[in-house]
Amino acid sequence: MKRTAIASLLLLLAVTVASAQVVIIADDYNVTGNGTGFDLDTGVNSGINPPVTRLTGSAADNLRYIQTGTGKAATAFSVTGNKLEVANAAGSGRFVLSADGVTPYDFSSALGIGSATPANPVVYDITISMANYASGIARFSFGLGTEDTTVDNQDFCLQLWRPTASADYYRIQKRIDTGSSGLAGDINDLIVDMAPGTRNTEVDFLIRITDAGAETTTFSSQVQVSLDGGNTWLYDSSTDPALVNGWRLDGSERYFIWDQAPLTGTGRFTYDNFSVTMIPEPSTLALGLLGGLGMLLGRRSRHR
Repeated sequence: MKRTAIASLLLLLAVTVASAQVVIIADDYNVTGNGTGFDLDTGVNSGINPPVTRLTGSAADNLRYIQTGTGKAATAFSVTGNKLEVANAAGSGRFVLSADGVTPYDFSSALGIGSATPANPVVYDITISMANYASGIARFSFGLGTEDTTVDNQDFCLQLWRPTASADYYRIQKRIDTGSSGLAGDINDLIVDMAPGTRNTEVDFLIRITDAGAETTTFSSQVQVSLDGGNTWLYDSSTDPALVNGWRLDGSERYFIWDQAPLTGTGRFTYDNFSVTMIPEPSTLALGLLGGLGMLLGRRSRHR
């Protein structure tokens, strides 16, 4: 009987904690693509014509993708094979989400950044799957910024590329703007070289942000990167020797940014499985359940 009660309490606790996580925005790109470009219900926005949308999450209403870096032709962008694809094309490309089709959407309100402090940060997980099929050394990126900007000025940016055209493995690169590091120059450094044979495979990233809000004199935020769903961390800003001051987000806005270098050889880039999920502090109910579990275990121990 006691084992049944404990098992039920554990199940309730797990359900409580899991249900407390809030999906802010998610896109699995599982839609039949319709042409190229960024018009509603077309190209990257196939299946998005508000109020109809393939996007999910608490901030999904009215959101659609817009092109903000105009160096790459809009015809290079599509949803193909249930992935967001950037085809072979010259020029740099960049796009973000927007609520009005004109201006980038600031996710700070949806994330509760206004109430975040170093003592009480907000935590959110970003997932993104990326594959680089370029024949050369072209980089492509996904980043977080306090403004919609190029990789040089993003607060944290991940890049996937190869150091030589003949390399059969990926290189994972970090880009950190000087405003987020407090250093004299931007950081553009290797995180890790992946194993041989990873070329032309899809890499699943989980990026965890512990966000202390807008900081101008302190460096209290943290970014972590995982390739195994958060079981282990490939990168952690709190242990990065290059970040002697720490890491921060030096503004109140929050933008998610997709960025691509010129692709002048053959190949393509793909993104998949994008999501942003809030990871809340343990709720009062969850803490109460843990207390109840401790009492049950204590009683069980005393009656043995």
